[in-house]
Amino acid sequence: SPLLLALLVTLSAGAWASDPLPSVRRDGNHPVPPPAAAPASTTAPAVRIPPPPASLRNASDLSCIAVAIYHEARNQDDFGQRAIASVILQRAALSRRWGDTACDIVVPRQFSFMTSRYDYPPIDDMRAWKKAVRLAARVMIEGPMPELKGADHYHAKAVTPDWASSMVRVRLVGDH
Repeated sequence: SPLLLALLVTLSAGAWASDPLPSVRRDGNHPVPPPAAAPASTTAPAVRIPPPPASLRNASDLSCIAVAIYHEARNQDDFGQRAIASVILQRAALSRRWGDTACDIVVPRQFSFMTSRYDYPPIDDMRAWKKAVRLAARVMIEGPMPELKGADHYHAKAVTPDWASSMVRVRLVGDH
């Protein structure tokens, strides 16, 4: 998106590791195509880190994904944080079901950290926020993670949502 391109500053040399397997939808519908070749880098792209938004009203997709990463997985490693972003992008790829954009997915309170339609608890760990923004930018460039095989749901191990028994578990990532 133009906003993301405006936020990108530089990309490091190298290659992002990615699994060559395509994303596969459980329901048998068309799989989400793998993203175009990823930019050469072994780390998340360097981005101008915006301050955390006060709310998600009129927020960018980058902000919506970063806020979700921060609140859902800031205690996870990079893979776990990228997995949260991947689920959001996977849902956006199925636009008629959840919404067309990352913010369409996050804002209607599809995630438990949201306290109202646009609001969430304060972001006070700036180091975790900066990491969330960098990883959100990376996943927006790379697309949904192929190793998650099209996963469009996740939950913490501490809870058992009603829908969990009807889903195929793809992978345990951190505490999700």
